[in-house]
Amino acid sequence: MAGQRAPLDEEQMIPHPRFSLAERDRRWAALRALMAERGLTAIVTPAHTGHSLDFQANSRYLSHCGGGEGAEITVIFPLDGEVTVGATSAAERWPRAQNWVTDIREARRDYGKVAVERLHELGVTDDRVGITGLGTGTRSPEGTVLYHTMLALQQAFPAATFEDATDLLDEVRLTKSEEEIEFLRRRR
Repeated sequence: MAGQRAPLDEEQMIPHPRFSLAERDRRWAALRALMAERGLTAIVTPAHTGHSLDFQANSRYLSHCGGGEGAEITVIFPLDGEVTVGATSAAERWPRAQNWVTDIREARRDYGKVAVERLHELGVTDDRVGITGLGTGTRSPEGTVLYHTMLALQQAFPAATFEDATDLLDEVRLTKSEEEIEFLRRRR
């Protein structure tokens, strides 16, 4: 994989609160079960700078990356295999901030390019691919996907079917684990 790195030891990481690998595995398994039911090969959570990065919540939920000023990312989440994060300033920031994803690729703000590259590696041709933010939402009546991101995906995969997958992330995120609930209690 292009951005694959070995996981760091806890003492090498930035000291801030993190969810466990068990929490990651719970989230990923729940989403993959829904993806399998819908017949999706992958989900892309595109980068978006709008609304104070609120539109990056799905990316952060899946990767433990993102958040903060200028920290937009894209996540390519396959039904099977390694999860990929595309980020600007990827090497400096995300390997030391989280231990969930080791395939972190430099995007240089061209997030669609990273998504296309990873979907090619996954063998996408005429598959069904979910895109979060493709449909409408309460606070985003026109969706949240950047035009050039979708254009890059459609041009690279003309036989693929792209569909909104926001509802799948919404469903998975609704059920809170004991670890998430305890985290929220501690943060009050």
